[in-house]
Amino acid sequence: MTCKQAQEAIMLEGHEGHEGPSKRKLPVPSNLERQVFCFQRRCLQIFGLVSSRARSIPFIRVAQWLLSVAILIGAFAEIFYQFTILGCELGLSTTSAEHRNVILIFLSYGPYIAQSARGVVVMILIVAKRKDWQHLAHFSDDVVDATFPDGTARERQLKSWKKFAIKFGVVTIALHLIWEAKEDFHKQMTNQTNASGDVPVVNECRNMEPAHLWEYMLGAAAETIPFCLSQQIFGVLIVLALVLVAGGRCLNAKIVDLKRQADQQLAVESSGGAVHHVPWRERECSEIGPCSWDPRELTKRVADMQRFHLRLVLLGHEVNHVFGGVLFFQYGMDVVTLIGFVALMVTKPDQVPAERAMFLVSILTFGAFVTLFYVPLVQSHEQATAVITNLRDLLKTTAKLRGKEPQTQSWFKTFLSLTRADSIHEHEPLSHERFDSRARAALTRADSSAADAEIHVSIFAFSDAVTNLSIAVLCYELLNLHILEK
Repeated sequence: MTCKQAQEAIMLEGHEGHEGPSKRKLPVPSNLERQVFCFQRRCLQIFGLVSSRARSIPFIRVAQWLLSVAILIGAFAEIFYQFTILGCELGLSTTSAEHRNVILIFLSYGPYIAQSARGVVVMILIVAKRKDWQHLAHFSDDVVDATFPDGTARERQLKSWKKFAIKFGVVTIALHLIWEAKEDFHKQMTNQTNASGDVPVVNECRNMEPAHLWEYMLGAAAETIPFCLSQQIFGVLIVLALVLVAGGRCLNAKIVDLKRQADQQLAVESSGGAVHHVPWRERECSEIGPCSWDPRELTKRVADMQRFHLRLVLLGHEVNHVFGGVLFFQYGMDVVTLIGFVALMVTKPDQVPAERAMFLVSILTFGAFVTLFYVPLVQSHEQATAVITNLRDLLKTTAKLRGKEPQTQSWFKTFLSLTRADSIHEHEPLSHERFDSRARAALTRADSSAADAEIHVSIFAFSDAVTNLSIAVLCYELLNLHILEK
């Protein structure tokens, strides 16, 4: 059994008496797709990256196929064009009288190559995971339902996520279009200054021919559209990270509440107070104060928390499976772009103020792409870490209670071990219910990579700033060394 089978066991448990997920047709959109990812879903459906009912019409299916093929051909042509320019520049650096540092050349052309490859590779990766994405979307619905059992609160949260997804999609598209307009203006300004001889020629190979209309058309079809689509795919990942954040907060709230009640009971036992057994649902309104553990109610609460935690674990694992390659490549290309623009600004001493401002805009734009936009991913990791801390505190408190049930204490230890990324061991069954045994069996037989289920993304603004500052210093030193060698 695999983790996907464990997910299906959870979904079947949450829909007893209804049609299970195994009977669902995957092209049917989930609630998250219809109510939250509506903007991203429409953008991806236009280019055939996500299944839609309109694809059943032969004309639309053929049109989407031709459009996708045209974008792929244009994107690979743009990548080939950028590598040709790089090769031409390397050839000029070795044959001309003025030699340029090879590392600086690669850093200077890195942003343009990375931008050409980023969008199309992300599109290919998500198409390869299209079926897995459908399964992930439906499983996310079950996690949202478990996080927000109240229908009103759930609808309110879905509307909030929908607004965020739309704003995220519009902002990312607008930022890239502004950046593209800035690049076109920068190119025209560079051509004019090269023609007037006010500054040295920056890009000999690119300026051998005047700009043509087909270049802009190729750039729009081969670079702008794939980049904007990749940003919409990234927007889906960010909202899923928000789902994990909400689930982690809900789980932590349950653990903290249980810890508070355990502290109250420990205070009663320490003061020699009487022991009373009151059901958990009546504990808050009881007039006799804090009460001792009710084994049956405690067992039920721990089992519910374990079941909910297992949902989050499997959702995190599935998100890693579907979006892991996308995140790795997209973040890597954005870092290459950012480093390249830092190198360009540092290694060009004869910049006019307008040109320096252009590079600064590029650095700020892609600096935001690799820092601010990843905050929800960092928050999801923080919530997973908080679960471990809160569980350890709860385990210490319950260990001090009199008359604690050994099985319950063992369950707490099992629950704590499941939150650690270094091991998933064989322990007692998670619950007396049929669902828990099925889900536990599936999870323990999964790959060892399933243990590392939460999204672990170590992205901090400080570390990125230090990295880019180091690259800037390196480029500056290489430039000075090259000047001294002359």
